Amino acid sequence: MKSSWSDKGIYQIKIKGQLEDNWQDYFDAVNLKAYKQYTIITVKISDQSALHGLFSQIRDFGLSIISVSKIESGSEQIEPTNKD
Repeated sequence: MKSSWSDKGIYQIKIKGQLEDNWQDYFDAVNLKAYKQYTIITVKISDQSALHGLFSQIRDFGLSIISVSKIESGSEQIEPTNKD
């Protein structure tokens, strides 16, 4: 059965707390940017199971997700408006 899930692409996941740069390898992240109270992880997601796997990985590390955003094709990387 062919999958109809078409939300593969680039996602930004906002995590509570400040993560070090070496966490980028754990998440196979395209980019990881830490701010005072949160970290933005940018990842390329190939399918729905990869997205669920990433959420499980975040949970297993005891981290809290604040938000998840999909970056539209051809758009600039979304940066947070405030740097708390």
